[in-house]
Amino acid sequence: MTAEEIRASLLRAGFEPDEIPALLGNIDVETGGSFDFRQIEDTTNENKGYGLFQFTGGHLTSYLDYLKDTEQEDSADAQTKFVYANIYDNDPPHVIGAGNQEKIRKVFEDGSPSEQSDVFARWYERFEGSENDDTFLPGMLRGRWYDEYLDKLDRFFPNNQAPSYNERIKRSRKYD
Repeated sequence: MTAEEIRASLLRAGFEPDEIPALLGNIDVETGGSFDFRQIEDTTNENKGYGLFQFTGGHLTSYLDYLKDTEQEDSADAQTKFVYANIYDNDPPHVIGAGNQEKIRKVFEDGSPSEQSDVFARWYERFEGSENDDTFLPGMLRGRWYDEYLDKLDRFFPNNQAPSYNERIKRSRKYD
């Protein structure tokens, strides 16, 4: 699939146009640029991510249950509708964590594109290390600070999460 096909899917799911770049940037990273809703994570980990958002564990189980409950086939539209429901429904098919739903809603309402990308990655995608509050550099370079400092300092701090956040933000700018 293409980024434009996924953009259309996100709009059909109910996302607002100003939310789309952050989501597309994250999907671009998660799928390695393929935008394939059947993408399986290339990793040696036992639990491999699946789809546009690389669902794993309980998130993947909830998605498969959602497909049965809604009588849908797996597709880009089913995945984007599932994610939309998890963010905006009062009784979501998958609970994304205490307060995380509200954090994402709030930043989608009034955050910058960089902040939207950051918060979605941190509280929805929740990739390894994304929730570490004690990691100084990612906090400094995420969101609005990234706009000012770009990724100039990444090379001085190996093994931190800033490059992953920054790549999501950089890619989201392509879709704005």
